[in-house]
Amino acid sequence: VWVRGQVFSVRGHEKLLSAFWHESVATACWAREIARQSRTSVELAHLCGLLQRIGRPVVVRLLADIASGESSRLTNVERARLVEEFEARAGLALAAAWTLPEPVVATIAQRGVADPSGDWSLQLRQVRLAELLAARMLEQSLDAAATEQLAQALDALNIYPEQFAALEARADAVQAALSALA
Repeated sequence: VWVRGQVFSVRGHEKLLSAFWHESVATACWAREIARQSRTSVELAHLCGLLQRIGRPVVVRLLADIASGESSRLTNVERARLVEEFEARAGLALAAAWTLPEPVVATIAQRGVADPSGDWSLQLRQVRLAELLAARMLEQSLDAAATEQLAQALDALNIYPEQFAALEARADAVQAALSALA
């Protein structure tokens, strides 16, 4: 809740930041369920899932602070491109300023890496699966590429079909947690 109030609130960008917040919370909730099933740190998984894309609202805030006057307004496409380009750097700078734990920093730094490496690769794989499950839940469907990414994420964690079915059965609990935190 503190993170939402401090980072995910910029006047004029409420709708965009609300969508970012929902994605972050859904990813964190799914990461908790994945960690619980694999008997790894639930709290660490939640924190990594929640903060892996913390750079997005930071960039939106910076862009809003820079903008002054009608001539400096960005289009949604321009803003999205800048957010994508600077998200990781902004997230890592914030992680350093907040002295976030090493696994969170690794999650920010290696987001989107197909085969993460290092001491925290298990957590990175868990958060990647959580992000895909969150996207599926929020969008209610996956395209062919995302379906393939989901299969790869399950393989990377050695999650078998019956384990995945048990994980999917937790969707109502994730939705309830999302509703409570969103």
